Amino acid sequence: MFDLAYYKKINTTQYKNVPFVDKYIIYEDLLFNNELSKETILSISNIRNERLFNEMRNDGLPDYPLTYTDHKKYFSKHEKYTNKDSTLYFIFKTGDSVKVLTKSNSSKGVKDLVVKYVLHHIK
Repeated sequence: MFDLAYYKKINTTQYKNVPFVDKYIIYEDLLFNNELSKETILSISNIRNERLFNEMRNDGLPDYPLTYTDHKKYFSKHEKYTNKDSTLYFIFKTGDSVKVLTKSNSSKGVKDLVVKYVLHHIK
């Protein structure tokens, strides 16, 4: 039998698992670059990420992982960075759900390939 009073108690006291959101950053031009060595690609990526993280901290964006409710507050602020760099991908993962934020002009197939690559390497 279903106890309505118990359900209300659980619902009001927030006995729920709050999902966390992880953020992954990838650069499309570095991912598909076969001409540079891996060390060069890694150093370029580190320089770009350092600049990006400093700018994000200066703009007041918190570090991830965040709870889903906090993530919703800051999600739209990430568009500023994708407008500056069209090769930048923000990939947000919550459990089995994935949301991609990019302004890349690449085809849907290339974008899907980037996301599959990232999801394959984070397991």
